Amino acid sequence: MKLKYIGILILSSAWLALMSVMTSCEDDIQPPYTDYTVSGEEVTATVSVSLPEMTVKSRAAHSEQQLNEVRSLWIRTYSATTGAATSDWLKTTPGTYDTELVPEGKHKFDLRTKSGSSYVVAVANVENMAVTKDKPSLDDARILSELLDAADTWADFMNIAVVTPSTLDDVNAAPVPITMVGCLSNTTVGDMDAHPALSEWGSHYNFQPVFIPATSNKTYELAGAIHLRRLVSHITFTIKAGDKVNITPTSYTVVNAPVATWLYERAGVTANFGDDCTQENSSTYYATPPIFTSQFISEENGEFKFDFWQGENKHTALPADELKKLGIEFKADDPRFNYDKRELEKKGADGKNTGLYLCLTGEIWTPNNMASYVIVRCDVEYKDKIPVDDGESVTRIGNAEYVIHLGFMDKDAADFNCYRNVDYHYNMTVNGVNDIYLEAYGDEQIPGAEGVVSDVEKPTVFLDSHYCAFNIQLTKDELTGKNLTNGRGMGYLISVWDNGREQIFSDENPVADDDRKYVDWVELRPTTSANTLAKYYPRTHASEGRKTFTLEDASKANTWTDDDVRFSDTEYYTVFVNEYVYEDDSNEGVTGNGTPEWVRYVNQNPRRFFIRVTKEVSDDGQSIYTRSKYAASQASIQTYYSTENLTPATVKDGVALGRGTAIGMESVNELEGLNLRFTFPHAGLSDVNGRWNVWQWVQSKTGQWADFVTETEPQTVPSVASANLQNGPDLPGGTFAMPCLVDLGFAPDYESVPNHRNGWSIYDPQPKSTIQSDYIEAINACMNRNRDNNGNNTIDADELRWYVPATGKYLRLLLGQNSMTSPLMDFNAIKRLPSADNRINTRYMFLTSDAQVLWAMEGLSVSDYASRGAYPPWQIRCIRNLGSNMSNISDVDKVVQAYDVDKVNKIVRLSYYDPMSIRSITYNGNGTAPGQMPIHVINSPYNMPYKAFEYKEVALKDENGNDYSPGLSSSAIISSINSNPCSSLNSGNKTGWRVPNQKELTILRNTGAISFSGTYVTSCSMSYFDTSGVGGDNPGDTHRFMGVRREATCQLALNVSDGSVRIHCVRDYIE
Repeated sequence: MKLKYIGILILSSAWLALMSVMTSCEDDIQPPYTDYTVSGEEVTATVSVSLPEMTVKSRAAHSEQQLNEVRSLWIRTYSATTGAATSDWLKTTPGTYDTELVPEGKHKFDLRTKSGSSYVVAVANVENMAVTKDKPSLDDARILSELLDAADTWADFMNIAVVTPSTLDDVNAAPVPITMVGCLSNTTVGDMDAHPALSEWGSHYNFQPVFIPATSNKTYELAGAIHLRRLVSHITFTIKAGDKVNITPTSYTVVNAPVATWLYERAGVTANFGDDCTQENSSTYYATPPIFTSQFISEENGEFKFDFWQGENKHTALPADELKKLGIEFKADDPRFNYDKRELEKKGADGKNTGLYLCLTGEIWTPNNMASYVIVRCDVEYKDKIPVDDGESVTRIGNAEYVIHLGFMDKDAADFNCYRNVDYHYNMTVNGVNDIYLEAYGDEQIPGAEGVVSDVEKPTVFLDSHYCAFNIQLTKDELTGKNLTNGRGMGYLISVWDNGREQIFSDENPVADDDRKYVDWVELRPTTSANTLAKYYPRTHASEGRKTFTLEDASKANTWTDDDVRFSDTEYYTVFVNEYVYEDDSNEGVTGNGTPEWVRYVNQNPRRFFIRVTKEVSDDGQSIYTRSKYAASQASIQTYYSTENLTPATVKDGVALGRGTAIGMESVNELEGLNLRFTFPHAGLSDVNGRWNVWQWVQSKTGQWADFVTETEPQTVPSVASANLQNGPDLPGGTFAMPCLVDLGFAPDYESVPNHRNGWSIYDPQPKSTIQSDYIEAINACMNRNRDNNGNNTIDADELRWYVPATGKYLRLLLGQNSMTSPLMDFNAIKRLPSADNRINTRYMFLTSDAQVLWAMEGLSVSDYASRGAYPPWQIRCIRNLGSNMSNISDVDKVVQAYDVDKVNKIVRLSYYDPMSIRSITYNGNGTAPGQMPIHVINSPYNMPYKAFEYKEVALKDENGNDYSPGLSSSAIISSINSNPCSSLNSGNKTGWRVPNQKELTILRNTGAISFSGTYVTSCSMSYFDTSGVGGDNPGDTHRFMGVRREATCQLALNVSDGSVRIHCVRDYIE
């Protein structure tokens, strides 16, 4: 569909020739005349502006107000004869279309110009950046208004190009307001839907001159309309699995996003701003943003979606006769065949792809090769085992890459266009590793697929981002490769991701020293039985190290002697997997303006390894088929910190912190199903520094690994009965790829423990259990995510990497949860809580290392564990520090928070958050009108802070100077917030004051930025679950408001009876 356009109408009417004869005198009154032969006469044209709606459903949550916003509108005429400007710029600030303020959606302006053949142009939102044909580099970019002011000729105007989305942040969410432009064309008066079809913009239709006649009264109203068109388009992909496979889209890449787009649309050989580029300077005109990893892909009801924005990029295939010379002929009524053909690449002398797409550029690079396309990466697993040629049935998995050029509308294989102002939709069904079905406006295709496909004898082992260990079985013949025909030892294949780039290593090529970190993260060691893990010793260990070996070592096992200690007498080996990091030193921090390593490996695709491998590689080197006995996939560390805007180096309480500290989180809680208790005395523990808290726990004992983890026993978790699932997903339990935690040390007794806090409970995953192994100490819960890296049996400071977060870190994880592939609370997975009493919904609560309870189903609410009584939380989620020195532990938190609070100017800046966790659009007050922040539920995109916001430290006052009270019930507070109470603070250029959302209010409370004059402060966010426990996106008076009290974030009662409610106002702050 086309994005709805914004139109400027120059209203048309014919002046009637009026004649009046005066009987009292002989002088005739001359009628008004219209002269189409005279140029250069002064004329005033009346211009009307109409701003219709535009609707785009975007993950980035652009509102209609943001997409339609017109902060500035400039109108001008140029002579079509001389090219000179025939008017000054008419500079207006009409604001945003509002049906109440402007019933007909039109604003009228008078434009003083000159008669003659003219171009009549309009440009909206001139505050954005632009370049020119002569200076195309972004280094030379200037504000568009400056270039327009200097554009005194039509040629100058036509040489301007506007900077369009080409960075990760901008492609993800186009900056607003969006530049729009249009020129007068002859469209039926009043027919705002008579917008030219896309095909009609291929000629000079877009800028046909019109003749402005001279008139006796110096005014004239021209026929036609100016159609304002946004320079960007919105593209949405929807991906779903076919009947025979399960899929997980892991990432996508937008390739050849235009850096700038002509201000004025045109056709011909320079239809794109980049059409004059060369292969050497193409990066000046086109960009490929960093990889968009899985946190940019949403999932709901089995479908995956992502969307992005880019400028226009118009390309078509070579003529049919030229394609025929290349061996390409499209078939009528066979779009599947045609789509395969259009994705063909030229092969180099080595048989590998060259990046030259034959349909676009032939065998020699031309700018037409720069058509935009998307690379979609998916993990694909077949539901049923696949029989292979030797009669064996195997599990087939693949990490496939699909290349999809934009275009192919109306089954036109020659169409590689991405037009401006269009909302494109692509529906993609993955039927197999090399088979997808794509719909674009109802058209279907199958583009080519590339990647690694593996048939695996054993089920794939899925690992989290921390240290892992599991057992495999390899015979001596398998390890030495005696059953293979290639003359080498056991084959392996490793696929890793670093900074958005995949690298593949195998036994066929030696590993360079600089690449060793990409291979040595997997190690093996003989063990005594299938169910016994070997104790880890590094290869450098003086006595035990020689038993530990890498996959590269294993590939040379055919050279080992028969008595080599690396051979297992039992044929069982423990596979040790390093955490998903690549530092070689425990000091992961940097000095000066250096960049820490973690920015390269967080939020990446899973890395994989395959053991006992034979493989085939396609001639172009892009596709690999393997047969393997074992395969494993490890998720990367998640973070909500930006990888581009890093926290600054600082000194915190006397401790120097390097640039770019952050927090990383694992993906799942493997221990869900065990009963958590907190028996460790928690007085004096930190509410932000969980690593220090856990270190106090370690130091309270002998500090030996055996006190915390049974290193040779795998972690097992019992299943949870269906009656106890609390409406959540099944928990089948099982054995997990890590050592077993030491249990609580006693079997809780309901009768002997007061208030049941550390006794058994009916609300545990294992209710009323008296089995000692069903219980673990919560502060100890992450110890088995770590490892005795030096093999000395003592927990050294640099070995405590993963730990249970303190309250403050949990709250920050929730503030940044939109950046997480696996957030703490997935509201889409829970449609109804088991009870209207949230105390009972213990599966959705997290226990912290400072003995607090986070009520995740309420967003950010917190209470004390000691007051929980018989309602123990189920959840923990382990985290680690990134970019800091791991070699020591202090009570100073070594991570700089992702936001800054300027308490002097009362401004909070979300400077270091990943873009998915902050709003890119602003709101102006509370209410339901365009541009306002409505009352919303906590998982709504409205419940995110803008890049910066200003706040009031003291509560809002009423007209008498007293604290303003919004009421004590949900219904009263709804009415109060919808009246936009904070608008009373609007003054001068400080406008847009509103009630904060829950996340903004929580930041203010946690940093001590507001003073309390009442019991509670409310936000404009409400609970996702209503009073009966049913989840829903439409809040009402059966939902509770989220607020804060002096002690914690909380949920207000439907009718507050224990105190007063106040409001502290904020406004989005544009730097």
